[in-house]
Amino acid sequence: METQTDNMLTQTPEIDLHQNDGKTVASSTVTSSTTNFALIFGAGVATGLLAMYFLDPTHGRRRWSLVRDKSLKFGRKTAIYSTKYARHLRNRAQGFKAMMSHPVPDREALAPEHRY
Repeated sequence: METQTDNMLTQTPEIDLHQNDGKTVASSTVTSSTTNFALIFGAGVATGLLAMYFLDPTHGRRRWSLVRDKSLKFGRKTAIYSTKYARHLRNRAQGFKAMMSHPVPDREALAPEHRY
C-alpha cells in the first residue's frame, strides 16, 4: 500500500510549455504538499545540524559563549547607536524650531547692502 509520503517522494513535476510574447517559456507545477514536505524536511535537517553544532561535548560550550558574547556586544552597540541617533534627531528638531521661530525678513525690509 502506497502512503502519502511515498507518493510525494515519487511524484514528478509537470512541465508546461507555452508561448509568452513570442518566446517559448517552460513552467512547472509542483503540488503544495510536495513543497510543504520539502520545507518541513529542510527545517528538520537545519534543526538537527544546529543541535549537533551547539551540543557538541568538545566545542559546544565555547560556541555558546561566542554566541552569548556577540549578542551582548550587538545589544551594547545598538543601545549606543540609538542614543546617538536620538540626540541627532533632537538637535535637528531644535534647529528646525529655531529656524521656524525667526521668519525670513521681506526683501524690501533689508538694508540695500544686505539685499540679495
